[in-house]
Amino acid sequence: MLDPARKRHIHPGQPLLGPVDDVDKSLSEIDSVMQSGGVLDGYPFPENPLTDQRIKWIRTMHQAARYADVLTRCPGLAQRIAIEGTSAIPEEYRILFPASFGLTPSFPPTVLLHGDRDDLVEFDQSSMVAEKLRALGVDTYFENAVGQGHGFETKEVIDLDAGDAADGSVMEDSLRRVIAVLEKHVSSG
Repeated sequence: MLDPARKRHIHPGQPLLGPVDDVDKSLSEIDSVMQSGGVLDGYPFPENPLTDQRIKWIRTMHQAARYADVLTRCPGLAQRIAIEGTSAIPEEYRILFPASFGLTPSFPPTVLLHGDRDDLVEFDQSSMVAEKLRALGVDTYFENAVGQGHGFETKEVIDLDAGDAADGSVMEDSLRRVIAVLEKHVSSG
């Protein structure tokens, strides 16, 4: 997510994968973990996302529009962004909002890979960032993974070294193109 200041993330009420039943309880859990310094991360994508605690919290932050608040530990920041715009984001936290503040001509060569059927992170977010980077003169490659949804590249084991590249699926072909761009930059580095 390159732009946690987008409308979708600062206006409450937009459920992700369906509504969370007890938003207040879930927000209380999130606040408690943040205050304790605990971390809930660093494990494989769950088999059943709708029963996973981490996914529940992500869904809650989305539905309650609290991403900016949690990222920065600044209660009410998303609401301030909704009213005042991105100028409400304190200077020390602007690095967490790369689409709003971090794109400069000195940005490194960038590859963006996004499925055009992603229902969790809007496809146009990556498209907009690619356009901004290109306008700044940054070497940018944007791969539209046609027909693919969120996390498509994590849902199955893909062996890009096996078989003929011409026989690949749309997903494999997208990944091969991204790898080719990355290898070009690594070898010319």
